[in-house]
Amino acid sequence: MLIVQLYSGQNSSTGDFIYRIEQPARWLSKLEGVEVVNIDLLNVSDWTPLIKAPLLILHHLSDPDLLPIIKKRREFGLPTIYELADNFHASQEHLCEDKQTAPPEYHVIIEALMKRCDGVQTTGSDLRQGYEDLNSHFLIFPNLVEDVNQPKSTGKDSGTFTFGWGGSVRHLADLEAYVPALTDWVIQHSDVRLGIMASQKIHRLFSRVPSEQLFLYHPGSLNDYLAFLSGLDAGIAPLLPTAFNACRSDVKFLEYASCEVVPLSSRFGPYLEVGQEDETILFFDNGRELITKLESLRKDREKRTMIAKQARRWVEENRLASKHDWQGRIEKYKSFFPECPKLDVSSTLVELKRIRDLAIATNLVTGIESRSAQDSISILSQAVKDYPHHYQVHYFYGWAQSKVGNYEEAIDSLRYALTLYPDSIRTGELLVRNLILLQQAHDASEQLKQILAVEPHLSTLLNLQATVAKFKNLLTKVNSGSEKSR
Repeated sequence: MLIVQLYSGQNSSTGDFIYRIEQPARWLSKLEGVEVVNIDLLNVSDWTPLIKAPLLILHHLSDPDLLPIIKKRREFGLPTIYELADNFHASQEHLCEDKQTAPPEYHVIIEALMKRCDGVQTTGSDLRQGYEDLNSHFLIFPNLVEDVNQPKSTGKDSGTFTFGWGGSVRHLADLEAYVPALTDWVIQHSDVRLGIMASQKIHRLFSRVPSEQLFLYHPGSLNDYLAFLSGLDAGIAPLLPTAFNACRSDVKFLEYASCEVVPLSSRFGPYLEVGQEDETILFFDNGRELITKLESLRKDREKRTMIAKQARRWVEENRLASKHDWQGRIEKYKSFFPECPKLDVSSTLVELKRIRDLAIATNLVTGIESRSAQDSISILSQAVKDYPHHYQVHYFYGWAQSKVGNYEEAIDSLRYALTLYPDSIRTGELLVRNLILLQQAHDASEQLKQILAVEPHLSTLLNLQATVAKFKNLLTKVNSGSEKSR
């Protein structure tokens, strides 16, 4: 079976990528007759090879251009699976204040993709329960770790107790609630050390902790993070009781336990389904209880050693990738085929690998993520020269021009992108919005008709249709009023 895992712009050294994309691809490809190709969506210009791939897995994508692709695949009897990474309906809860906006339209796109796909795979039952109304065919594939650390030495006590935390800024609010109690406790005990691996925004939360007791690390790769954890005696995992947190994965417990670090977590969400309380994991409900549990570990080296080793053993017995039933996963995928596909995929495989190895995605991500609008335009302009026949390059160049108000340049680039791939809903929609900004109501209406012909029921397009209609009526009234005043 040939499987394509499609993702977009992810850093391949992070845990999210390794646990959910790289690791499954590597282990599934060890099975006889199975080959997995991981492709960044930003590399794709010709969708034909992805339409022909026997199985396509979409990793939490929100690109409307995928909707007609899924439809075409279904016409060939080829299934598409959607990987759901988080509770996207509640994702705004954990964005920094400067990034919070109204619920974005990508929610609508994800819903449409989930509905159209043949099945959905995710890490746990909470996400399944929250989204079964969109798709009744759910597969639960828990997170797995590649290995566990060698057992720690039980030799001479160092005389210090080191605990810590590492993660993204989306956990800022989770940590803030516990910072005062943690800081006061660390200050009271000179033998305690605190390690934090995170962005400076989180580093600043612990500014009152004495420098000789605080060790700060910048975010890094998964390997960097695991090396950081290996120096801890205990790791904390505070979670506020939010809808988004309720559907997080249990990966932080797995990482702590695999490094023989005592896991201390909020009595909430994903951690309730792993290990055994007071044997492989310690729970807390508030700051006072967290400090009580930390104090018990600080005072009792034997206790923390026992829990850490039992946690490590639990992961070794339950969540090692080498012990996972990968063949069983393939059998579940096969159940989505009406009959065993007999396809000659040799030429498709060659083309998929060619797309995989392109450098386009790297260039586009650099341009998209640039903090300078001018640098972004410059980088994407070079990409247009390097890849003149790639529609997404022209799309993002138009996007960058539109962001700085260069609407005519944006329109030219978007129009050219559509000559390369006329069915691009994303490109057509952005073109319509730019035409409206230049008061080209007729052209906007005509362009909208073309993308509605591709995807006539997508609510974001129907909303845009209503906007265009209102805009045309407004222009008519303005023009009529101008003529009367002459």
